[in-house]
Amino acid sequence: MLDPVRVYNEPCDMVMAKDGRPRSFEWRGRQYAVVKVLEDWESTRPWWREPLPGPLDHVVYHYRVRASSTRGQGVIEVRRQYEGWFVTAVLD
Repeated sequence: MLDPVRVYNEPCDMVMAKDGRPRSFEWRGRQYAVVKVLEDWESTRPWWREPLPGPLDHVVYHYRVRASSTRGQGVIEVRRQYEGWFVTAVLD
């Protein structure tokens, strides 16, 4: 298992595949193509502390992906939640 070397909580602009998984994204002005989804999982936000419009709005979808940019490939964790998509970690 890879350990996070840089942890973030920064928004990104995501393009999703038809199945809702990440296909490509822009982050910090750089374009990334998702080469492969390595892992995915769901979690739930603390709904009792952060009220949102609907019960499904508390589900957070996490993806660990191999992504390619002009600088090469790397493993990046992204998540989708009510507010949008975020880059959460870059792994070695």
